[in-house]
Amino acid sequence: MSLTKRIVLTLLLSIIISIIITSFVSNYMINRKFETYLIEEQNTKLKKVKDIVENLYKTKGPYLNEEDISKLSSLEGVYIEIKNDTGKTVCNSHNNHMDHHRRMMRNMRKPRIIEGNYIEKEYPLYDNNNKIGTLTIGYMDKSYLTESAIIFKETLSKSFLMSTFITTLIGFIISIVLSKELSYPIINITDTANKMRKGDLSSRSKINTNTKEIKDLSNSINYLGETLQKQDNFRKKFTSDISNELRTPLTTLQTHIEALIDGIWEIDEKNLLILHEEVDHLTKLVNELRDISKLEELELNLNKSYFNISNELEKITGSFKPIFKKVVMKL
Repeated sequence: MSLTKRIVLTLLLSIIISIIITSFVSNYMINRKFETYLIEEQNTKLKKVKDIVENLYKTKGPYLNEEDISKLSSLEGVYIEIKNDTGKTVCNSHNNHMDHHRRMMRNMRKPRIIEGNYIEKEYPLYDNNNKIGTLTIGYMDKSYLTESAIIFKETLSKSFLMSTFITTLIGFIISIVLSKELSYPIINITDTANKMRKGDLSSRSKINTNTKEIKDLSNSINYLGETLQKQDNFRKKFTSDISNELRTPLTTLQTHIEALIDGIWEIDEKNLLILHEEVDHLTKLVNELRDISKLEELELNLNKSYFNISNELEKITGSFKPIFKKVVMKL
């Protein structure tokens, strides 16, 4: 898998996981708070019904009838039953609270309404701190989830889904841009390194990036290329210099031996000594070749000494005399 694809997939997967977790937690917390709010509103409604019925019962007492509370029951969507202090039923919103229960269940089966359990709560009724009766309120425990509330929750969930999709799309685009910004310079540096591996030491990495690490990597590969190119140029120059250094004593030995064979030179100690010096010169060159690795260590110590340059020049000119004698020239 290429670096670009790996970066895109990694960033996209991280974004998706983060969005899913954030959406789930946010949706759960908002729904929980919203349901708590609806339950509190329902409890407030029941307390309101209790206060109204208590005031009516205080006013009319045992003369309170079904008609008085039916409108309130229908308006608030609850079953209402009032009993006196002896436990006898004074009136209720319907003849049979089970009928009201079944009617509420049928209403709850309408579309977009969640079914629940029918429950009843009892509230004592007081008049000047004296208990005058008991109020029973029957309702569905999920009745607070009205159609408007369900629409709100569904809209909220759809909003989270839409936000997740849009954020994922934006994250995908950003991951592509970011992956290209990171991968293209690395690909360029890799191509430069491959060209160097194939022998093109003049190749250099040319990137435009603000990422410090990638810029340092590019500078390092360019420095490596410059170093290798300098070493290659040094090797070529050194090889050329060594060839010239070896050619000179070999040519001298060849001319001297030819001069001895042709009778231009006499075989005496002086001429043999010149041949020996050339052989000794060649030996030194060979020994220096074995120490060539020291040149790369940059730890060479130069040993300076005094010598008679006139003697050296006399030896050099003496080594060329056979060449000039052979072509009938006077040195």
